[in-house]
Amino acid sequence: VVQIGPPHEVYRHPANTFVARFLGGPPMNLLSAEVDARGATVGIGSFRAAIDSAGGTRPAAGPVTFGIRPEDVYEAPPSGLEHRLGALSVQVTAVEPLGAETLVMLRLADSGTELIARLGRQSSLVAGATTTVFLDLGEVHLFDPATTDAISGVVLSPAGDKA
Repeated sequence: VVQIGPPHEVYRHPANTFVARFLGGPPMNLLSAEVDARGATVGIGSFRAAIDSAGGTRPAAGPVTFGIRPEDVYEAPPSGLEHRLGALSVQVTAVEPLGAETLVMLRLADSGTELIARLGRQSSLVAGATTTVFLDLGEVHLFDPATTDAISGVVLSPAGDKA
């Protein structure tokens, strides 16, 4: 047993990368990322998100694992979340319409890192397209790549001019 708790709590706040990938289909995207030397931003390729000092926790500089669930990646900015969205340039590599939802495989434009998005059935994305998707930074999890444990208390926000 790795983590005990109500299913929704375990799903939304996994203790480590095993739990993050075990629960959910498709599983959480786990991407290699880097915290800058000042501990002020975390980045994947040219994408940067600010580590908000009000959150209380700043991970050490160096590699981290950046986790985001497929349903927290958006084709268009959802109303009410604009203040916590990060824009990511991607190429669409595959689209799988499943009726009520569409799974979209994406490749980051500058690093080649792959991730999956769970979008609505009305998605207009097509394979081969280059576009921007939006990450809900309020739902990102950071994990220690050595121990795979969650780094708790980290709050991310759009980098803007903080990078």
